[in-house]
Amino acid sequence: MHQGLLVSRSTRNRHWSKQSQIENKISLDLSNLIVDNISDNESIASPSTTEASALHSPHKKNSSDLIQMILGFMAWLYLSVGVSRERCHIAREFLVKIIGLLQANNYNSAIDKEIPKDIRTIVKQLNVTPEIHKHVCCPLCYSVYDFETSPFDCGYQEFPHSTPCGESLFPPLYIKPFPCMTKQSQHLQHPPKPLKDCIPFSMYITQNFVNCLKWFIPQMEDSIDDWRQEVQAETNSISDYQHSNAWKSLYPPFQTSQESLMALSFSLFVDWFNPLTNKLAGRQVSLGVLALNCLNLPPAKRWKLQNTFISGIIPAPNQPDMITINDILSVFVDEINPLSTGINISTPKYPNSQKVIIKLGCWIGDLVATHKVAGYASHSAKFFCTWCDCVKDNIEKLEVGHLRQARTVRDYSHAFKQARNQAERERILKKAGVRWSELNRLPYWDPVQHVSLGLMHMWYEGVLKNHFVNRWQWSFEQSSEKKQDNDLDENNTTEINDGMSTDSQSKKIQGLSNVQVNKFKSLFQDVIVRTGVTRIPSQIGTAKAGKIKASEWKSLFSIYLPLVVLDVFLGDFDSIESTLPSNWLLLKNVCTLVMCTNILISQSINESDGNSFLHQYKTYCKTSEVLFSHCTIKPNHHYALHVKAQLSWWGPLCAISENSGEQLNGFLQKLKNNGKSEKFGLTLMNRFCQWQRLEEKNFLTKNVPQPAAPPVNFTLDRETYLQILSYLKKTDASIRDHLKIPHPEGAKILLNYAKEITALSCGNRPNSFNITNKPPNNIIKYKTESGHERYGLVQHILKVLWEPQKDTFLLIKGLKKIEHTSTSHKTLLSIFRSLSINQLTTTGHLDLIQSSQVCGLCAYRHLPAWSLGIKQPTMLVRLIKESHYSLVDEKATIF
Repeated sequence: MHQGLLVSRSTRNRHWSKQSQIENKISLDLSNLIVDNISDNESIASPSTTEASALHSPHKKNSSDLIQMILGFMAWLYLSVGVSRERCHIAREFLVKIIGLLQANNYNSAIDKEIPKDIRTIVKQLNVTPEIHKHVCCPLCYSVYDFETSPFDCGYQEFPHSTPCGESLFPPLYIKPFPCMTKQSQHLQHPPKPLKDCIPFSMYITQNFVNCLKWFIPQMEDSIDDWRQEVQAETNSISDYQHSNAWKSLYPPFQTSQESLMALSFSLFVDWFNPLTNKLAGRQVSLGVLALNCLNLPPAKRWKLQNTFISGIIPAPNQPDMITINDILSVFVDEINPLSTGINISTPKYPNSQKVIIKLGCWIGDLVATHKVAGYASHSAKFFCTWCDCVKDNIEKLEVGHLRQARTVRDYSHAFKQARNQAERERILKKAGVRWSELNRLPYWDPVQHVSLGLMHMWYEGVLKNHFVNRWQWSFEQSSEKKQDNDLDENNTTEINDGMSTDSQSKKIQGLSNVQVNKFKSLFQDVIVRTGVTRIPSQIGTAKAGKIKASEWKSLFSIYLPLVVLDVFLGDFDSIESTLPSNWLLLKNVCTLVMCTNILISQSINESDGNSFLHQYKTYCKTSEVLFSHCTIKPNHHYALHVKAQLSWWGPLCAISENSGEQLNGFLQKLKNNGKSEKFGLTLMNRFCQWQRLEEKNFLTKNVPQPAAPPVNFTLDRETYLQILSYLKKTDASIRDHLKIPHPEGAKILLNYAKEITALSCGNRPNSFNITNKPPNNIIKYKTESGHERYGLVQHILKVLWEPQKDTFLLIKGLKKIEHTSTSHKTLLSIFRSLSINQLTTTGHLDLIQSSQVCGLCAYRHLPAWSLGIKQPTMLVRLIKESHYSLVDEKATIF
């Protein structure tokens, strides 16, 4: 029973009246405090004023009260509402800027009358409400009807002679009973048009794509044009979708070369999530989302939620099946299909309108959604693969079958649609593994090539997770209340050998020993990674660590494992000669998997990377078959064989990964909803679009006059000063030493003052990073003036002054690579190259560089003396930079 349900109306009104009086009093007090603070013109007390008189002055008292009110409001946001610390910071910035504007304009009116008390009125005044379309959706077969002309009962027929669905679309009309009548409920045979307040059982919510384009393109026109020019200027490697064969097949060069024509390609993501976040006693509700992203935007903006267009929200609580999903897709295809011929949109560069062509160029999603939306049989069917005709019985061979052809897939798809009964459809499905998909109505759509291989689910949560959990037999404990959703093999057990075989070449192993698992966990804590990189849980493998996310699997195999795996598998470093041969195959297995991961996460590839991946992956599969007694082949292991073709078609796969779609699901889960499943879609669509348009207004970026902070300078020591002077004279010999007086008029003088900077931003978004002189952002890779690449430890970040300019310098302590001479140590160096790591030690040399010379930050782990046969303390270093170059060392060819 709801609270207050049986309370009388007069009592409720009295309570609301008291609450309203309290709120009005608080609002009036806050308004008076701000007005008093702004209008107070009393001068600040002189230094001779006593402390007691300063505390009792009206200015001090009002200012203190205002600060306390703001602190109380911020604490209420954080503790009572549950707002995150980051958003509390944003709220604080809003308050500071508001008060600054009031003080700057001497604004003294009653702000309580200017700001509406109802948040819905505030949202309406900001003009951020989108145009939402509601469609009546059958809860059973997902047939979609127009809201104004919808029948009361669904009339969908799967086949011409099938019985209509007959599911009720609206609640029955109740006739209010009189004392002498029996209460009854009946459907009208000829129902009138539904009234506005008549809510159907299920609604499919959409927003107009053309209207969104008219809002989206004018504000992103410059970004799209600038990125296109930047992509066209880069010809040495493939670093973007517009370099790929997929883009060239969708838009021939003669179309993209026209200045007055804007050709855009969008990706489609479809997935389902639980809007209740599993918090209501395990209640399961599935809400679907269709999301579009513009692939012509620069990577820094392409996958931002602010630039994500939600085409539709599929109603809860169930999911459509392989057949009924097409009723939802038909609405989307009907809207996007005419846009391939072009529409006219007014933009700042073309006020009289510009022709814009829109095409769907890429499908992105997990494997389950891929088979459902693209029109293929499930991954457990005979023909389970989307890109070839490999059958389930031959999956153990790890070979690619005959590649599917778009024309053949289309023919089977249309035959499936035109089938007159279920038996004929089953025959086509078993013969070809193809269903009908509404996407095949798009004339330019390729049902094979335009379906991307989801990197996140296939590799991170597929191959990598399978290696860690099933082949290494890493025991992931699960709590009794909440089980992790791990895709374990049926032969996975919790029994692990106490020791690893000393002859891995001839005897198969069952997994890691308890000693090795504990050593891994201990060494993981010693790895230092820069800010912004996902860290793995400190208690990985336990119930407290929870489910491992895709980004954590990525960090584990690209950063953490390369820095610790040698300690675990080589054991005592004093006996490398004896331990390396016995563990060589195991190290080879791990190294090939790391090298494959490095290729996949690279944001720039070349033509040879596809062949390199396939060679390393086949080596990994062969060594796994030799090493592990429980080497079960999953569909993901077969899909990885198509990575070479995917790289050749799409370019870097990380540029079209489904990570952004999963982030959208998480964002929608956090939005407040009314708890009614029939209104989930409408509420979330409204809230997301309102937030999106509010973000576009950029309130916090508006300039507010603020007093400049006085610089905190210090005097440079003579040695550092001369080093900086010598560096600057290489580019401008006219710069003078400040001690060589007198100086001629107009001379450029390097002052002996500098400012210590705590952090320096380097690089371009989205790959920018901050450098500091303290861990974890203090180990860098940089280029010297001669072009050589070196590693260094940041000691100081200095901003020096020389008239009339300023320059920022980094004072670096040099790090040099360890030179190994013995045969075993030379083999160790080749393993270093395959893992993309280096063993370094410090030198006494200090170098002076500028931020433009920095290549990237490094993850590292300190090693004690005599580690890997080196008598002094060293460190293992792994460069973290995934933009515009391959992470795999070209010399790493030992495998």
